[in-house]
Amino acid sequence: MLLVFCLAASIPVVGFNAVLMSEHFGAFFTCATMHAVLLVRWTKGLLPPRQFEFATRLVLLAGACALAGVVLMVLGYVLQSPTFGWTGRSLTLLDPTYASRFVPIIASVSEHQPPSWPSYITDLHFAALLAPAGIMSSFRKLDNGTLFLILYGITAVYFSGVMVRLMLVLAPAVCCLAGVAISDILSTLTGSLKTGLQSFKDAINGISRTVSGRFLDSGADDDSTAAATSDGGVLSSKTPSKKGGRRSGR
Repeated sequence: MLLVFCLAASIPVVGFNAVLMSEHFGAFFTCATMHAVLLVRWTKGLLPPRQFEFATRLVLLAGACALAGVVLMVLGYVLQSPTFGWTGRSLTLLDPTYASRFVPIIASVSEHQPPSWPSYITDLHFAALLAPAGIMSSFRKLDNGTLFLILYGITAVYFSGVMVRLMLVLAPAVCCLAGVAISDILSTLTGSLKTGLQSFKDAINGISRTVSGRFLDSGADDDSTAAATSDGGVLSSKTPSKKGGRRSGR
């Protein structure tokens, strides 16, 4: 992130505005918080529990003092500006009537005009119709990811309604929400297909078991008939010999 801001500051048009403007303070705070959390986790794996607690207290005390100094510096810089360090475009997002009242040159730019309703369909196509369904689906499976997606989508809709150029900010959110809606629709349809396919497989298996059982029963009947026939032939072959012996003896 620091490399990105250094590269942005090297552009003559941007300069140090990427560092001094109030719009970027939130990004700096987020970056500092993430690095602090990573540092705490890395230190916790190196130190024993007692030393870690002592180091945590020391770091928190030093961090509170440093944060207080940074906050005082930022407040001193921001209070010097009549708009508290916010640019006209940023204030226009918070108050859509600000540019028309105080900075007419910003309001005269066509990209800073609010969009018309047909432009949403023209720019976003059918994704604009699926995005509300994606928000509803995200509320059904609420977690950190879906909550971020809901907040991102709602704020992007508001900002895109202020300036037509911010349709670029709304497009990724609408695509993600539409993807969530399509995923739920396909999972519902495929679930019905899976249920029908499973019932069809069960019916086929039942028919095959019935047919195989009948074949086995008919085969068993044929074997018993053949066995009975062979036993009857043996008995009939033995009986005349006995009778003939008796007759010959007589």
